[in-house]
Amino acid sequence: MMQARNSLSRYTAGDLFDLTQRVYENRATDLQRKEFLDRQALPNFLETIGVVEGKVGALPIELVSELWGSAVIVTWKTWAPAVRFLRNQPSGEQTYANLQRLKRRIKSYRARAA
Repeated sequence: MMQARNSLSRYTAGDLFDLTQRVYENRATDLQRKEFLDRQALPNFLETIGVVEGKVGALPIELVSELWGSAVIVTWKTWAPAVRFLRNQPSGEQTYANLQRLKRRIKSYRARAA
């Protein structure tokens, strides 16, 4: 996970959007497809945390904010343009919806706690 987090810091939102678009339009090289899959590790993990926090209720938002809050906020900011593209793909309407919701909950929690 740390490798995914570190590699994400080398990508801008525009870089991820371009990579995502290349993969979905079948214009990516094998290396680019592998990079895309590697880049998804962190948002996929945080999407799962969003499900556990929001739908299962097994994690309090205070704990999620403390452990992963900054990663959630930065990851969403970096992935948002690519997610907009993905949500326009067939069956992609809910792509990273739990990550987006989690980002909003963390920001709201932090605003109240400040």
